[in-house]
Amino acid sequence: MAKEIVKSMARLSFGYNAEVVLPMENAVTILDNLSTAESIDSSDYHNHKIVPYKEEITLKLISEFEYKELKTKTLLEPTPEE
Repeated sequence: MAKEIVKSMARLSFGYNAEVVLPMENAVTILDNLSTAESIDSSDYHNHKIVPYKEEITLKLISEFEYKELKTKTLLEPTPEE
């Protein structure tokens, strides 16, 4: 049986409450594209502005072991009845 090839996984965090897990190559692409990102400042309700994106973005590597452990745990959890 051929050995399974696992791509490096990354945890990409945006600010305090948004976090995604995806292959490292995709995370790097996202970071590259965000280098030119801007955001809308709506602090003044009637006068929105386009400003440079300043939210903190962090990229962390997830080990193959940690990814498989978390994924397996998630898949084995019982789902609530719908």
